[in-house]
Amino acid sequence: MIESIFKDIIEEGRIEVNSGVYVSVDTFKKIFEGAETYNDFLAIDNEEKGYKLFFDRCKDQGILN
Repeated sequence: MIESIFKDIIEEGRIEVNSGVYVSVDTFKKIFEGAETYNDFLAIDNEEKGYKLFFDRCKDQGILN
C-alpha cells in the first residue's frame, strides 16, 4: 500500500521526507504499517516521529487525502 500511495515520490527505494533527508521505503513501511489516509499517518506519527510536515506537504500535493 505504501508503494502505491507514494509511487510518484519514491526514488531508488527511498522517500525524501525533507530536503536532503531520506527514509527507505522498507523502514517507512515498518513505521507506518496499515496507514492509508492523512489522518492514519498523523495518528501513527503522533507528532513524535517528525513526519507531520512531510504528510502536510503530501496532502497539499494530493498524494494523501
